[in-house]
Amino acid sequence: MIFSFFVAFDAYFAYTYHNPIFLGGLASIFETNLSEAKEVLGHVVFPATIIFLLSFFLIFMSQRELKKSQLLLKKSIILLTVYLIIIIPVSYFFIITKVERLRQEFPANPILTLQRLSLQTLPLVYNDWLTFIAYRREMSKFHKYGKEKRVLPNGIYLNKNNLSPEKIFLIIGESSWRKHYSLYGYSVATTPFLDSLNQEKNVNFKYYDAISPAPITREALRIVLSFSTQFTIQPFFREKNIVELANDAGYETIWISNQDQIGMFESYVGFISSGATEQYFPESQVRNKKNHDLVLLNVLKKNYNKKEKQFFVIHLMGSHILYNERYDSADMKAIKKSEDFFTIDYDRSIHQTDRVLKGVYNLMKNSSSSLMIYFSDHGEKIGKGHGFMEDGTPQFEIPYITVNKSNFDVDNVILKYINKNTQLLNSSCSIYVLAEALGYHVPDKYKKQAIYEGRYIFHVDSQVYPYSKIQREDNRL
Repeated sequence: MIFSFFVAFDAYFAYTYHNPIFLGGLASIFETNLSEAKEVLGHVVFPATIIFLLSFFLIFMSQRELKKSQLLLKKSIILLTVYLIIIIPVSYFFIITKVERLRQEFPANPILTLQRLSLQTLPLVYNDWLTFIAYRREMSKFHKYGKEKRVLPNGIYLNKNNLSPEKIFLIIGESSWRKHYSLYGYSVATTPFLDSLNQEKNVNFKYYDAISPAPITREALRIVLSFSTQFTIQPFFREKNIVELANDAGYETIWISNQDQIGMFESYVGFISSGATEQYFPESQVRNKKNHDLVLLNVLKKNYNKKEKQFFVIHLMGSHILYNERYDSADMKAIKKSEDFFTIDYDRSIHQTDRVLKGVYNLMKNSSSSLMIYFSDHGEKIGKGHGFMEDGTPQFEIPYITVNKSNFDVDNVILKYINKNTQLLNSSCSIYVLAEALGYHVPDKYKKQAIYEGRYIFHVDSQVYPYSKIQREDNRL
């Protein structure tokens, strides 16, 4: 039964994701909440059950055959131990010494290097344990570095003479593909409020063709909300994240989320949110497991203070699968037709996000100096989800929207981070954009670095790829 479970687990990942279990995928399983896990499992329970039963049957029949053989249990254990403890490590040693990239990575992070190697060579069971060890090692860093003081990157400093808005609203969507926004040319009116702002001449409203640096939340937000990059995780632990920047700049920081808090120092997002002055999560605020994002507006209004400089992070449930849990009757009334039931549910969830943005905008009007920035953590392959190796650009194409009611020229700052060749904005630059909005001076070298790094994405196999490679996948698909 135990062996069947591991084999079925690996077989399901291979069947669904066309890839062995990867570090980000395992972390997402451990770091999810019960209600979200039930929703995702409800979507895959039938194929997972079939795969488990088939795996159990094949292993059970194999066991019956092995019992008829002359191979003794003691000899089997000795041979297996030699294979696992001697032959595999020695083989890995020779591979690492011959491959320059692995030879350079191994001294800095031996466990992660071995885990990446096992993805390609021993994806069944052996990779599961190495992936789990790599994940636990990563978690130990949270506890270690959570007690240490982080610093600003070299050359970045707070300039109190810089103009900065009194109120900053950072709204983070979930699984939102911009090609299903009518603002971006989609045929269904999924974003009527954003469409109206785009037509309003007296509103400083901009939107950009953006991509996410990763197709899963934990990795995307790790990069977007800290100085870590697609290429290195270390700045996440050594240098200040966005909440710490806002605290140091004199803002009251308020984290409002419709996604359950996993725990302080148990995930990248949990680590960042733990530094906020105030934190609100659905577990402690509302008992209904199917909270719509609109409920966050009530929390926002209660914490809005005209007299204080405030930095709000509003983390939506957005368009996370299951889509039919992400909208209400008003969204159903607004969107009545679509290609299929997956698409209509997805479009309705985007319509609710549009209503949330409208609610934040109405609150912005109470302040003489405010800025709203909205983007999604990553995109979505509608009806399937995200975090797949071979599903092209939908997992990465995200909306990136600003509404500016202040003297800070956020759009001029963002333009400096757009790749001139592709005209794409990688949301990995957001930490620098937000730092400037908070009043920090960011040297030009970081802007050049961000544009270069913006050409790449961090994929679910923990490898970095040029985004152009992902775009080429669309032609194949």
